[in-house]
Amino acid sequence: MKKALLILVFAVMACQPRWHETVPAAPDYDRGDSWYMSVGDLDADVFYILPTCVFDRRDSVARTVCHYMDPADEEQRSAVTYSQMVAEEMFGDCNLYIPYYRQVSMETFLEGKEAERFPTAMDDLQRAFDHWQDRLNGGRPFILAGFSQGGKGVVELLKRLTPSQAERLVAAYVIGYKVTAQDLENGNILPAQDSVDTGVTVCWNSVRTPADAWPSVSEGNLLCINPVNWSTGSEPAILSEGITVAVDTVSHLLLVDGFAGSPIRIAALDGIITEGNYHLADPELYKAQVRRNVAARVHAKKPLVD
Repeated sequence: MKKALLILVFAVMACQPRWHETVPAAPDYDRGDSWYMSVGDLDADVFYILPTCVFDRRDSVARTVCHYMDPADEEQRSAVTYSQMVAEEMFGDCNLYIPYYRQVSMETFLEGKEAERFPTAMDDLQRAFDHWQDRLNGGRPFILAGFSQGGKGVVELLKRLTPSQAERLVAAYVIGYKVTAQDLENGNILPAQDSVDTGVTVCWNSVRTPADAWPSVSEGNLLCINPVNWSTGSEPAILSEGITVAVDTVSHLLLVDGFAGSPIRIAALDGIITEGNYHLADPELYKAQVRRNVAARVHAKKPLVD
């Protein structure tokens, strides 16, 4: 009887329509609408990679699921507007180029599926970077920057820089993501040591305590610099009244004391990102410091490229 029941259950399950995964069309970076740009006659460029801003999309009628942003979909593009505004506040003194790409969904990180799906996003980013270098950059010194998933993209692009591209790199800003020992084996990834060294990688992840860290973006990280005093040491710096920031030289995390927490809330991350994890605020907290630092590093780089 039990055997017959099991056979019936499996037969019913086999007859259920399966969910089919769909992948949006790849963006064409020859098209202006594949980019967000803020460009003038400025000394340096920024190639900025957006963070994760989308969730899985399911069509229960067609039984399809998509784990990627559709760069051609206006509603999906509107989801990144806030992140674009923050990028402008940090990097607005440079020519800013932000490609729309098939970023992977939030569920991808929650389910540990990055290795399976991120190559699609990375293919877009590499094509966008190559197009920008060949057609838009004009040989100017440049900055690579990204937050969260965007930081992951920055790390991967750094590994693939040609020697001539690496020579023009002002700095790379890996915000809210990690740089591991394996990453550091690549000669293009050099830890920043102060506020004006160039060709270096800047990295931080903000938390109240090391126990609040989100492993997906910080586990194995070896790089951390304080974006308030641009020191890799443990001395605290005052961000604003009542808020101090210090590097934990053991965990390589940025410890923030006195911060009430990010006003941004993503319900799907409740219970995953704790109250003491300030990942969602990592760009916003230090945007004024980053803007000043970009100017300082561009100025320090100019003698090398003039």
